[in-house]
Amino acid sequence: MADIDFMSLGTCVRRYGFKFIDTWASLTISVSGIEPTVGTTLSSPAMQAIYKKIKLVANTRSTVLISGETGTGKNVIARLVHNQSNRRNGPFVVVHCGSLPENLVESELFGHEKGSFTGAYRRKRGKFELAAGGTIFLD
Repeated sequence: MADIDFMSLGTCVRRYGFKFIDTWASLTISVSGIEPTVGTTLSSPAMQAIYKKIKLVANTRSTVLISGETGTGKNVIARLVHNQSNRRNGPFVVVHCGSLPENLVESELFGHEKGSFTGAYRRKRGKFELAAGGTIFLD
């Protein structure tokens, strides 16, 4: 078991345009020799450094915040974290929050039951329910 150095993690990831914030920074994880997924380019030193940190956070049960400018690869990082995690066999659900109308956010994220409001003709599972056992990426 190796303790995660979250200060070093944050410094490394911020340097390359991303920031990971772990809400339970006291967790302990074991580092495994998992290889990158097929099709992921890790040739740049920046991506290699980030990938090392991804392996550290992937097997925690913690929530990870990935932030960065548009086009910096947040989705790629989220998929790498998911693919290296214990939840890799579960779903990877992407929610494009900016495209959700304000009046539908609750229904889209949490679902609704038939008849719960006008127009709810059937039960709808929310994104969090669909992501159960996997990962939800709120973009």
